[in-house]
Amino acid sequence: MKNIWYERWMSAYEQASFYKSEKNTSEYWDAVAKTGSDGLDGKEHVELIVDFLIKNGYLDKNCTILDAGCGAGNYALSLAKYCKSVTAMDYSSSMLELCKTKSKELDIMNMSYQLEDINQYDKADEYDGVFACLNPSTYSPEIFCKLLTMSKRFLVYFSMDNSIENFYLKEYRR
Repeated sequence: MKNIWYERWMSAYEQASFYKSEKNTSEYWDAVAKTGSDGLDGKEHVELIVDFLIKNGYLDKNCTILDAGCGAGNYALSLAKYCKSVTAMDYSSSMLELCKTKSKELDIMNMSYQLEDINQYDKADEYDGVFACLNPSTYSPEIFCKLLTMSKRFLVYFSMDNSIENFYLKEYRR
């Protein structure tokens, strides 16, 4: 049974733009990776999220994490310092290679890498925590629900599409 949040999210999703863009392809993200870009998320933002998760008891040395759409690995690399293991997943082979290169440079040994589209992934309760940050492939309510089933304890999720962000602000931050 679909509830009201699902219907409202679906409305926001249908109005969203970037996930439908011709730019949201593995080829586009491969090209971004080849520019040496670290992606769209800043270091300060990553540090704020990691700090929050540590202070609130979500991250510890026994924690397993999936970074769905890891890109260049900014979140995955930061999280790996505090967790048992991090799986960095992306459908862009170039982004995944960039993440691997950075982890080797930083001597991070507790990461694994998975070249896969989150839309095709189907494992439930596999990870303590799941990250889906700035990943247009996860903007639909179906994928959000899938991400929830993949996580045993927590999900960190945010988009970069104004339609979806405005939905959150109007519905949940009154």
